[in-house]
Amino acid sequence: MKDLKRLTIILVLSFALGAISLAAEPLQSIGLYRWIEKGTRYSYVGNFPRDVMVESYVELDSVRVAIDAHTPSMIKSKAAAQFTSIFDSVKVDFREESLALKLLALSSGSFQVATGTPTFDGDTLRIPIEVIYPQIGTCDMAYYLYAIAVKKSVVRAVKLEVEAKRE
Repeated sequence: MKDLKRLTIILVLSFALGAISLAAEPLQSIGLYRWIEKGTRYSYVGNFPRDVMVESYVELDSVRVAIDAHTPSMIKSKAAAQFTSIFDSVKVDFREESLALKLLALSSGSFQVATGTPTFDGDTLRIPIEVIYPQIGTCDMAYYLYAIAVKKSVVRAVKLEVEAKRE
C-alpha cells in the first residue's frame, strides 16, 4: 500500500510538472522493478516457456527442472548450461517481489534488438522492444531473455511490446 501511495504521488507530480509519461528512473527508484536479465541473447533455451510469472524459489526450480527434462542429452551443451545457470544466481525476495520471465524468440540471429525504457500502465509494466530486420538474414534462431523482479503489491503483469522495422 505504501508503494502505491508513493507511485500515486510521483504520478501526480509528474503530470503537474508537465511530464507525459514516467521514465525508468522514477519507476526503478521506488522499487517498482529491477532487471535480472535485460535481453540477454542465447542460442539455446530448451523447453522454456515464453511467458511466466514466478512467485517462489520452488516455482523457479520447477522451471529449470522442466527445461533440463526436455533437453535431449545430445543437445545438452555449453549453450544450454549457460542458459540454465542464470537460475543459480537469481536473488529475489519472493515475499515482496515476483519474477517475470519473458522469452523473445526470433527466427534469425542477424536481427538487431534494442530494449527501450519501461513504462507503467495501470498494473502493467510495459517494456518496448525494437527489432530491426536486415535485408538478408541468417537461418539460425536467437532467443532473448528478459527477467524482471517486480513489486508484487503494484505490478500484476509484464508485457514485451515488440516493434519490427526493416533495415
